[in-house]
Amino acid sequence: MTVTVQQVDEIVAIEDPVLRNLRITVAYGRIAEDFVARVDDRNLPWAAFGAWASEGVGGAIRHHQTDKTRVLRVLRCLLPHRYPTIAANAAEAFARGNREVFGHIGRAFAGFHEAVDDPAPGAMARFLAALPGEPVTPEVPLDVTFKPPVDLATGFELYDQARVTPDDRRRAQLIAAANLCLACVEQARLQEPIETAFSSALGGWWARRRFARWLVARLFTETALKMRLGDEEVRPRSPLPDHDGRRWPADLVDLDAGLFERFAAILPAVGTSRAPDSKDWTSLRDRLGYTGALMRSRQQADELIGRCPFEPDVVTDIDAGIVPASLTPKVDG
Repeated sequence: MTVTVQQVDEIVAIEDPVLRNLRITVAYGRIAEDFVARVDDRNLPWAAFGAWASEGVGGAIRHHQTDKTRVLRVLRCLLPHRYPTIAANAAEAFARGNREVFGHIGRAFAGFHEAVDDPAPGAMARFLAALPGEPVTPEVPLDVTFKPPVDLATGFELYDQARVTPDDRRRAQLIAAANLCLACVEQARLQEPIETAFSSALGGWWARRRFARWLVARLFTETALKMRLGDEEVRPRSPLPDHDGRRWPADLVDLDAGLFERFAAILPAVGTSRAPDSKDWTSLRDRLGYTGALMRSRQQADELIGRCPFEPDVVTDIDAGIVPASLTPKVDG
């Protein structure tokens, strides 16, 4: 089922944050399948990882993380009257970020696939030229920038190069660079929602203190943050586990300098023996370092190609506009 630009816009317009998140998650999975059919069936695009990230965010939007995370259970016991508000504020921030990124990058993926299918001369060039530029001034300060800057056009131009490249290793490198471009765009857009969600436990004077926000961010990164990719669960606070006994796929052990030079600030140092981890998820540099390494490590994970975070019967309900019983939100946070 090809995801169109119109379908992306329809999903973004859904007001119910729970249903919208579920529709976004399914759409990301289908976009990844569209990519496999049109570009490459060996290397995962950003959208494949986006599907699992959206599924994880959905747990916070539905307040399902409280019962699964010790620090959140403790927080609910210590602040029984405030906790529902804390959970609601965090869920709103996560839902807002989920919607904004899908409307931006999901729409671009759908447009890219439509341009690939368009037989008219110059369709791809017109698509790339029409992509919006990134905000010059973000809502919150960022602790890492890139020169030259990265934007959607850069990422999708690399995907298009990969589509017509016959060499397997070069194709993998191009897709990895494109994935990293899109991750940089996505995570910069998520900076404010993530900071808001992580500091939701603070109130009043404390919410304005940088040290307090940093301390809470470290606490949640170290105790609560986890990500699911298929049957695997990773915790960013811990060194990234190898995949199939290797840190990186053979095609991505050595990165082409011409493609990755601008990303030097978030790439593991050449020759380092320590696997990447994360200390502060509210730091863009820290978050991109781990996210980029995770995508690079799992880019050729066969078990993730064509896989959706939800079972087929659950997807059927979601497509019908129904929130399955197992995914209904907890009322009390």
